[in-house]
Amino acid sequence: MADAAPGLSCSKIMKKQRKMTYPQVRAGLINCFYLFLLYIEYGRKPVLYFLHTPDMPKKSLLISFLTILLLLLTLFTFMNTSKAMPAFSGNTQQGNAFNSSTLQGKVTLINFWATSCTGCVREVPALIQLQNDLNKTGFQVIGIALNYDEPAYIAKFVDKFGVNYPVIHDNTGSIADGFGKVTLAPTSFLIDSKGKIIKKYVGEVDIAVLKKEISGLQKNS
Repeated sequence: MADAAPGLSCSKIMKKQRKMTYPQVRAGLINCFYLFLLYIEYGRKPVLYFLHTPDMPKKSLLISFLTILLLLLTLFTFMNTSKAMPAFSGNTQQGNAFNSSTLQGKVTLINFWATSCTGCVREVPALIQLQNDLNKTGFQVIGIALNYDEPAYIAKFVDKFGVNYPVIHDNTGSIADGFGKVTLAPTSFLIDSKGKIIKKYVGEVDIAVLKKEISGLQKNS
């Protein structure tokens, strides 16, 4: 489909959506729907042309106005794609008090997991290795055991695998709630050095891809 306004099209919108959250993707799809309506009614003529046409029907003018407004709102959303990581604290399985404020200035991976999760059992050794590989760069993994897990199982798991990063049991579920009511494991969040949530991963993380994303964030910090 041809561009409905100079420099803007569904394809360009959705290309920008690749790293967006679900609400942002939904907004892009809504915009494309309005563009499609205009295309059906007017073909390939640009929206701005009709905004300058004196005899344009009021209904069509309204559709055009809403389309441009939604496009501007979506572009504004692209400029504000990240939200701040919620603050949290707790005691780690290693016996230390932890506060998320100590992560300021570090690229971080927050990993929600459970000992009963087979994907987590596979993923944790890879995260241990990732922490080893990137420890000198200031990168930090934080493990959050979900509230339905048993404290004894968590302690045994951490000891058995020799987990080298802080692990907190979210026994009240408040940390998971702060990150959008996380219930599935594993679920991870990539945080930049300014404390902004950059990306959410549901399921096991592709470590090779993750390393590239971490490197990119560290270069831009």
